[in-house]
Amino acid sequence: MRKIEKLLLILLSLFLVSCFGLMENKAHRLILNQNDIRKISFHCGDIEIPLNTAEKSLIIEQINSAKHIGPVIGLVKQKMTVYFNNNDTIQVRFIANTFKWNKSKDYAYKLNFDVNYFNEICLKDY
Repeated sequence: MRKIEKLLLILLSLFLVSCFGLMENKAHRLILNQNDIRKISFHCGDIEIPLNTAEKSLIIEQINSAKHIGPVIGLVKQKMTVYFNNNDTIQVRFIANTFKWNKSKDYAYKLNFDVNYFNEICLKDY
Protein backbone atom coordinates (compact mmCIF):
# COMPACT_ATOMS: atom_id res chain seq x y z
CA MET A 1 0.00 0.00 0.00
CA ARG A 2 2.87 2.36 0.72
CA LYS A 3 4.29 2.10 -2.81
CA ILE A 4 0.92 2.89 -4.38
CA GLU A 5 0.55 6.01 -2.22
CA LYS A 6 4.03 7.21 -3.25
CA LEU A 7 3.28 6.55 -6.90
CA LEU A 8 -0.02 8.45 -6.70
CA LEU A 9 1.72 11.35 -4.95
CA ILE A 10 4.37 11.52 -7.68
CA LEU A 11 1.74 11.39 -10.44
CA LEU A 12 -0.36 14.06 -8.74
CA SER A 13 2.72 16.29 -8.40
CA LEU A 14 3.60 15.89 -12.07
CA PHE A 15 0.03 16.68 -13.08
CA LEU A 16 -0.06 19.86 -10.99
CA VAL A 17 3.30 21.06 -12.29
CA SER A 18 2.20 20.49 -15.89
CA CYS A 19 -0.98 22.50 -15.29
CA PHE A 20 1.02 25.48 -14.06
CA GLY A 21 3.11 25.39 -17.23
CA LEU A 22 -0.02 25.86 -19.37
CA MET A 23 -1.22 28.96 -17.55
CA GLU A 24 -0.66 32.26 -19.29
CA ASN A 25 1.93 34.59 -17.84
CA LYS A 26 0.46 38.10 -18.16
CA ALA A 27 3.98 39.56 -18.56
CA HIS A 28 4.24 37.71 -21.89
CA ARG A 29 0.95 39.09 -23.26
CA LEU A 30 1.30 41.76 -25.93
CA ILE A 31 -1.36 44.49 -25.84
CA LEU A 32 -1.04 47.27 -28.40
CA ASN A 33 -2.71 50.67 -28.21
CA GLN A 34 -3.21 52.09 -31.69
CA ASN A 35 -2.73 55.66 -30.41
CA ASP A 36 0.79 54.78 -29.22
CA ILE A 37 1.91 53.33 -32.56
CA ARG A 38 3.54 55.43 -35.26
CA LYS A 39 3.74 52.65 -37.87
CA ILE A 40 3.95 48.90 -38.37
CA SER A 41 6.19 47.39 -41.02
CA PHE A 42 6.03 43.83 -42.25
CA HIS A 43 9.26 42.18 -43.39
CA CYS A 44 9.24 40.06 -46.53
CA GLY A 45 12.82 38.87 -46.80
CA ASP A 46 14.93 42.01 -47.12
CA ILE A 47 11.94 44.18 -48.10
CA GLU A 48 10.14 46.19 -45.43
CA ILE A 49 6.47 46.85 -46.25
CA PRO A 50 4.56 49.47 -44.22
CA LEU A 51 1.04 48.32 -43.36
CA ASN A 52 -1.81 50.58 -44.41
CA THR A 53 -4.35 51.88 -41.86
CA ALA A 54 -6.80 48.99 -42.34
CA GLU A 55 -4.07 46.33 -42.09
CA LYS A 56 -2.60 48.08 -39.06
CA SER A 57 -5.97 48.16 -37.28
CA LEU A 58 -6.65 44.52 -38.11
CA ILE A 59 -3.28 43.27 -36.88
CA ILE A 60 -3.57 45.28 -33.64
CA GLU A 61 -7.04 43.86 -33.03
CA GLN A 62 -5.83 40.32 -33.75
CA ILE A 63 -2.76 40.61 -31.50
CA ASN A 64 -4.78 42.07 -28.64
CA SER A 65 -7.33 39.23 -28.83
CA ALA A 66 -4.87 36.41 -29.61
CA LYS A 67 -5.26 33.17 -27.68
CA HIS A 68 -2.34 31.99 -25.55
CA ILE A 69 -1.27 28.52 -26.68
CA GLY A 70 1.92 27.99 -24.67
CA PRO A 71 5.42 27.15 -25.83
CA VAL A 72 5.87 26.75 -29.58
CA ILE A 73 9.08 26.02 -31.39
CA GLY A 74 9.17 26.39 -35.14
CA LEU A 75 10.69 28.13 -38.10
CA VAL A 76 9.93 31.86 -38.10
CA LYS A 77 8.82 32.67 -41.64
CA GLN A 78 7.85 36.31 -41.28
CA LYS A 79 8.29 39.14 -38.85
CA MET A 80 7.12 42.68 -38.35
CA THR A 81 8.34 45.70 -36.49
CA VAL A 82 6.06 47.93 -34.44
CA TYR A 83 7.33 51.52 -34.18
CA PHE A 84 5.96 53.48 -31.22
CA ASN A 85 5.57 57.24 -30.94
CA ASN A 86 8.20 57.28 -28.15
CA ASN A 87 10.76 55.75 -30.60
CA ASP A 88 10.63 52.28 -29.01
CA THR A 89 10.25 49.28 -31.28
CA ILE A 90 9.29 45.65 -30.82
CA GLN A 91 9.75 42.68 -33.11
CA VAL A 92 6.86 40.28 -33.65
CA ARG A 93 7.79 36.91 -35.17
CA PHE A 94 5.25 34.73 -36.97
CA ILE A 95 5.07 30.97 -37.29
CA ALA A 96 2.07 30.28 -39.56
CA ASN A 97 -0.84 31.96 -37.73
CA THR A 98 0.88 32.19 -34.33
CA PHE A 99 3.21 34.88 -33.05
CA LYS A 100 5.91 35.47 -30.49
CA TRP A 101 7.39 38.79 -29.49
CA ASN A 102 10.43 40.12 -27.61
CA LYS A 103 9.29 39.27 -24.10
CA SER A 104 7.29 36.11 -24.79
CA LYS A 105 10.32 33.79 -25.14
CA ASP A 106 8.92 30.53 -26.55
CA TYR A 107 5.33 31.33 -25.58
CA ALA A 108 3.16 31.84 -28.62
CA TYR A 109 -0.27 33.28 -29.27
CA LYS A 110 -2.68 32.10 -31.94
CA LEU A 111 -4.12 34.68 -34.32
CA ASN A 112 -7.50 34.32 -35.96
CA PHE A 113 -5.97 34.58 -39.44
CA ASP A 114 -5.69 32.17 -42.31
CA VAL A 115 -2.21 30.64 -42.32
CA ASN A 116 -1.54 32.35 -45.69
CA TYR A 117 -2.52 35.88 -44.57
CA PHE A 118 1.07 37.06 -44.12
CA ASN A 119 2.22 35.47 -47.39
CA GLU A 120 -0.48 37.50 -49.16
CA ILE A 121 0.89 40.74 -47.67
CA CYS A 122 4.26 39.91 -49.21
CA LEU A 123 2.68 39.30 -52.63
CA LYS A 124 0.93 42.70 -52.78
CA ASP A 125 2.29 45.47 -54.95
CA TYR A 126 3.21 48.56 -52.96
